[in-house]
Amino acid sequence: MIIKFKPDIYAKIMTIAAYCPNHEFSGFGFVERVDGDILVYDFVLLNVGSAGYTQTNPETILPLLDRPDAKNMKLWLHKHPVGPGIPGPANWSMTDHETCVNTPMGGLPELIDWSCAVVMTPRGMVGRVDFHRKKKTVHCEVEQDRGLIKEVQDLTKKYFQKQIQEDIKQAQEEDDEYYTDKLIEFFDRKVFELNRGLQLFPEVD
Repeated sequence: MIIKFKPDIYAKIMTIAAYCPNHEFSGFGFVERVDGDILVYDFVLLNVGSAGYTQTNPETILPLLDRPDAKNMKLWLHKHPVGPGIPGPANWSMTDHETCVNTPMGGLPELIDWSCAVVMTPRGMVGRVDFHRKKKTVHCEVEQDRGLIKEVQDLTKKYFQKQIQEDIKQAQEEDDEYYTDKLIEFFDRKVFELNRGLQLFPEVD
């Protein structure tokens, strides 16, 4: 099972992410089952939050329930700054998990029957499908161009490494110990952010 997006919806989500580089965002998607996979054909942005938290106001959901295809509102998508980007529990916080299991799509699990979720991590998007009556969770892939993601990340990493090395070399040649120390401190801080999951250039395995 794979979660897929219509091209225009994928572009919409990537645009939202580009304009929210340091903030979480969340919204609901409308889906249909196609050959065993899940196709997202519409997405509605509901909230933009802080760097590490977003919460959807129930009042913003009510208009969506009036849509003629409201029964297809099965996807919760949000972005957060941690996660390996490989399908599995490690990408989902305890709050995420509780939301998916206990209040899927803002409703009661027994009435929802099944729902799916996608989280955008620093290493790409991953998904899950929760079958509420069976109390079963299936972690799954999200279709995306991982080759392109890796290419962009590799080029960003090379640029960062080359730039910082040139700056440090110049500071050392000018015998500017203060500037050299500041550059090394800057480099160490970026590595620290990388290790925390707030990657400047997260790698895709």
